[in-house]
Amino acid sequence: MASEKILINSNIGASCLHGALLVALLVYYFIETPGKTSVNLFDEKRDWFTNETSGVASGNRANCKCWPDVGYFSTEFELDIFWMTVVFTGITFLAHCFYAGNFNKIYTSYIKKGSNPFRWVEYGGSASIMLVILAVLAGIRNVNIVILLFVVTFVQMLQGYLIESAVARDAGLLEKIVPLVCGWILLLASWYPIFHQWYDAMKSGFDNFDLCYDTDEDFKARANTEQGGKPPDFIKHLIFIVFFLFTSFGFVNLAYVIHSFVGDAKKSFANYELCYIVLSLISKALLIIWCQSSIFNGELEWLQSNASFDKDKECVPLFN
Repeated sequence: MASEKILINSNIGASCLHGALLVALLVYYFIETPGKTSVNLFDEKRDWFTNETSGVASGNRANCKCWPDVGYFSTEFELDIFWMTVVFTGITFLAHCFYAGNFNKIYTSYIKKGSNPFRWVEYGGSASIMLVILAVLAGIRNVNIVILLFVVTFVQMLQGYLIESAVARDAGLLEKIVPLVCGWILLLASWYPIFHQWYDAMKSGFDNFDLCYDTDEDFKARANTEQGGKPPDFIKHLIFIVFFLFTSFGFVNLAYVIHSFVGDAKKSFANYELCYIVLSLISKALLIIWCQSSIFNGELEWLQSNASFDKDKECVPLFN
């Protein structure tokens, strides 16, 4: 079983690594000064191949300037992916500093009781922000869906706390199972639109690439540069890795409940806490590294260049 010393040292290591990632993000920002890290959200979906005024379908070619192939009326709601990444990294860094400090033995005292409510507060902020980032990267722009995903993820963290607290209190079956089932339903429900939009957008991007390459000389010139080539097919399935990392937290929660039915789960809670520390480090570090090494280096341009029928926007359908 993981000892208190192992947990404290693990949190010290996690705080150092997340602190280093936070510093790296800020240093990168002030050195590189990335200019494309924010996206506008939209409130109404519009068929990309439908003429704005006549409503007649005119999809005789793909738009090679704007992607994905769905237009929206823009709102004033804007999200900055970079600073959202900084915020969830900062929340994680401060949380691990708090755990590592173990002031007045408050952290280890809760571990002995079989529950860590502070972790679920941390996840309520960090996990909710992370899912919004992933949703935006997948191509979700509807402001209502983005807000809903944030709230649903926050509620999932509350469900996680209720489950953990029920096991720690040796509560009855229903107090453990009901929030567990609700939590998994919310998890799958929140990921469905992300999967749907991701694969829909990927299919559109790959399909449009070939058509645009054949019909648009400017697009062909950009595509033949080192940065503008067609991405490998395997990138379509990277979303599964992220989904697995998110669901792994739910499986730890599930294992804790099952353990409570067959043994003394509370006595082994330090092991579950150690699993959360490791999974949190891996999942958050991967998202940070992905964004810093790829998204913030210019690949966010397609996120800012969504087709919009708003006359104040520069990006409009080519067939108009």
